[in-house]
Amino acid sequence: MCKVDVGKAGEGELEIMVNKGTVANSVRMIYNGLFEVSFVPKEVKPHTVDIKFNSTSLPGATTLSVYIKVTIKQPNNVTVY
Repeated sequence: MCKVDVGKAGEGELEIMVNKGTVANSVRMIYNGLFEVSFVPKEVKPHTVDIKFNSTSLPGATTLSVYIKVTIKQPNNVTVY
């Protein structure tokens, strides 16, 4: 999960794509201009998150590469943020 703040950018459209749209993601507005983005990796491989506002890549966050591998032995005792 990550937060994206476009509050000072004015009106526009936020676009989030994970692995070119092949991995579903969820975007929730926390308050005006601040969004929470999350997705659930289904495969052990790099995941690329593309973030755009009004069709323009956000400075410093054009592409985030995320690689996650987790082994859970006791699922009732795990919390991941």
